[in-house]
Amino acid sequence: DPYNPNNILGFYTGLSIPKECQYGQTLGESCDIYAYGETKTIKWNREHIWSKSRGFPTESYDAYTDTHHLVASESWMNSTKNNRFFESCDLGVDINIEDRGYGNYTCNEWSFEPRDEVKGDIARMIFYMMVRYYIELELEIIDNPMDLFSGAQEAINSNMSIYGDLEDLLQWHIDDPVSQKEIDRNDAIFIYQGNRNPFIDYEHFVDLIFDGYPYS
Repeated sequence: DPYNPNNILGFYTGLSIPKECQYGQTLGESCDIYAYGETKTIKWNREHIWSKSRGFPTESYDAYTDTHHLVASESWMNSTKNNRFFESCDLGVDINIEDRGYGNYTCNEWSFEPRDEVKGDIARMIFYMMVRYYIELELEIIDNPMDLFSGAQEAINSNMSIYGDLEDLLQWHIDDPVSQKEIDRNDAIFIYQGNRNPFIDYEHFVDLIFDGYPYS
């Protein structure tokens, strides 16, 4: 949290959470935070934006600990996202839409829509993961990934190295362009990890890689 260095900002809510309120630690009164209209005990943990179960399930894989797609997330929202595919939950188009709070939704059989403030961030993290690990892990981004499964349970249990929805991620990249916060994060990760997310440095790389894709 730039306004309080003793706290982190929960990725999916923007809530300022004390660092010591990490999942698995002894939680004190500082972890009692006003959220969802009441004071609750809030915990945070490490979230893999590209879910680790989809291609790199253990720490033996570099992708498991690649900082470019790791964020601090509210533990309950991390559990809600699970290994759901990213998708826009549109009224009149999608089913089973459920408001998960702070601008986050789940819908259909196994989809998650994050709040608007992080949609572009997520898209560029997913694009990075595909390019960085395509050869090693055959990570792919596709349209309508749920079409490959008979239902949610099969999608949950699958270890296929795929993510999506490509069309929505491309649109999120446009609607939520690179922010100064992303640039600062990219700079910090470069110091720590020694590489960068090129889609933050050069947004037009998305157009070059997905040239001719029908999005506006």
